[in-house]
Amino acid sequence: MAPFNQSAQAALTAAIAEARGMKHNYIGQEHLLLALAADETNTATQLFASVGANGERVQSAVRHVIGKGTASGDHERPYTPRTVQALALAEQEAARFDEDEVDTAHLVLGMLSEGHGIGAGILTSLGFTLESGRETVLGLISGEDADA
Repeated sequence: MAPFNQSAQAALTAAIAEARGMKHNYIGQEHLLLALAADETNTATQLFASVGANGERVQSAVRHVIGKGTASGDHERPYTPRTVQALALAEQEAARFDEDEVDTAHLVLGMLSEGHGIGAGILTSLGFTLESGRETVLGLISGEDADA
């Protein structure tokens, strides 16, 4: 089981804050996408750029699909089953690239690999496919432009 790197851990923490801020009583892939899109320094944003999407466009797409909830308080919010599955698949994606840690790009690939959550649907609507995402990650790892 690969550990999550600092950037991925920060995204998971930020996803909790996103869920709380939207008054949702769960943490879904959509909250993780909002968190990933808010940090322009992570590798997930390089994946977003590969399909012509910046963080603002990703956040706008998410907010278009989901609305505010009614949960209040500082109670614990569980990850949805699809989010848990996407996190497990992110670990598999990291292993696919012989990476020792799960990075934010692997989180995106995990959502795409899960394929049925809100995050996966939003990513697909923005032009992502699992294969194109993997090609971009391979380019990022090798230090090459994936479009070259």
